[in-house]
Amino acid sequence: MTLSHRIEELRHKQDITLNELSKRSGVGKATLSRIENGQSVGTTKVLVKVAKAFNMDIVELLAVVEFK
Repeated sequence: MTLSHRIEELRHKQDITLNELSKRSGVGKATLSRIENGQSVGTTKVLVKVAKAFNMDIVELLAVVEFK
């Protein structure tokens, strides 16, 4: 699974919009959109914020992500 699919999947499972994820994480909507569209993988700092917004740590967020 790609990082973009993982974040999108978590958003849908928790029924949160991109706007809501942006508010919860403090990460801009444009940055989140680029990550979900596969145009960016985000910095470690950004991914930590995203993970916290999903009530998990970065290890849980990335556990099923395959990096090429």
